[in-house]
Amino acid sequence: MTATTSRIYEKKFLAVWATPIPDRVKALFTEIFINVSELVKYVSKDITKTDTFHLVIPLNCLMDLLNDPIYKFPQVVHIDVIYDGIYDLKKIQRRFNFEPEKIKFHTINELLRQLEKVELDRTLVSSGPIDRSTIDAIISIIEDRVRAKQQATFNRLSSFLKQCAFTSLHGLPAKNINDIAPYFICSSCKFIYLQLYQLECGHQQCKVCVNIRKSCTICFKAVLRDKVLLVRNSQMKMQNLSIYCSNCEWTGSLKDYQRHFKHDHYKLITGFIDNQEINENISSLNSDVSVMSLNGICIWEIPDITDMRNNSASDEQKSIYSSSFYSFSNGYRICLRLFLNGDAKAKGTHMSLFFVLMQGNYDDVLRWPFEFKITFTLLNHLSPNNNQSKFFWPDTKSIAFQCPISNMNIAYGFSKFFPLDLFEQNENHYVKDDRILIQVEIDVLAERPTLPLISGAGELVNEEELVDTTYDNLPRLLCSSDI
Repeated sequence: MTATTSRIYEKKFLAVWATPIPDRVKALFTEIFINVSELVKYVSKDITKTDTFHLVIPLNCLMDLLNDPIYKFPQVVHIDVIYDGIYDLKKIQRRFNFEPEKIKFHTINELLRQLEKVELDRTLVSSGPIDRSTIDAIISIIEDRVRAKQQATFNRLSSFLKQCAFTSLHGLPAKNINDIAPYFICSSCKFIYLQLYQLECGHQQCKVCVNIRKSCTICFKAVLRDKVLLVRNSQMKMQNLSIYCSNCEWTGSLKDYQRHFKHDHYKLITGFIDNQEINENISSLNSDVSVMSLNGICIWEIPDITDMRNNSASDEQKSIYSSSFYSFSNGYRICLRLFLNGDAKAKGTHMSLFFVLMQGNYDDVLRWPFEFKITFTLLNHLSPNNNQSKFFWPDTKSIAFQCPISNMNIAYGFSKFFPLDLFEQNENHYVKDDRILIQVEIDVLAERPTLPLISGAGELVNEEELVDTTYDNLPRLLCSSDI
């Protein structure tokens, strides 16, 4: 295939992609290779037979490509390098030293836009209609890549996820939800619940939604907690329901479905969150949120701990953010912020960990201020019974727990979450494959204590001193760095 760009006519459009690609997407490329060595052979053979090459490779193939002289040839005019996150990109700062003129870095979503442009250019050249099915196929390969990466992560961390899955489960999705009588289903989150509560208006919600929502989703009347009544015998009636699993072909009673869901679909119960790129220009996290927990528990996997700790110690990167996530279906949007070398109050002595409320899609119908118990846990790979946990109850007078009026509220949490000397002494307990796991649990059913507890938690202070180093042109800096 051929495609035009704004400046030159691309003769060969080549890609390295290890996973299968739909035929419609293959049509966008001249050739697709399963590894970079095959691509190098192809370019070396055809270097005198064509005008130009445009290469698309994953980040893990970059070193192999740079070890071969073909990338310096003038016929190779563009090299797009695909990376999954800003932390992957930052890692190569210490590994490569090359001229950046023809190399550009893209996330997987940016690759989508690149391929859409190729398809559009092809259409303009041929004067034919834009093929929507091709665009859908492009989206599908990105989704497949994301799913494969998530599955690999879940497989690696299955023991922790199973451990979390056997905590309380607040709601269950079902494939035959439309065939089940409405009085078995929460009108707010649309999940099946063992216990439903009747509101003053006569409609029913589960206990989670009673606690987090300020109004009924049907008639929009205010939810008064002191006038909510448990629907008696609902548990007995629901046990006789026949449920079709929403994720496989299993069918059975509600009681058996709970066991099936926890055993076979534990990875869907606990939300799994990763690191998030921060756009310093707009001071916001990516607004695309797909992570949601069914039990109020999420696990944050933080990779490349060695590099990140070195960066933190040198003040190159003071803090990192988690991706944003929803605590429950139709619930609060949240992210976490971690200082591996401590914030201003605990620098060099403790890890500092903070909870951040963000603007979400359901803020108008949620109860404010946020008032629910929050527990942070540093997971122990060798001995799960020795996980390190700290919890706090929100200070409902703090601006950190009011309805967000900007993208992110003030962070609130522990400056002294975990001692660095203890972490270093027991590093093999908490670090595995250069990764650590931090769990956050939002317990909306716990009863708030009458007397305030001294937890050591508070607002993040001296925010001006805690801004990470920013770069006007990160790819150029990475390409020219001599570190």
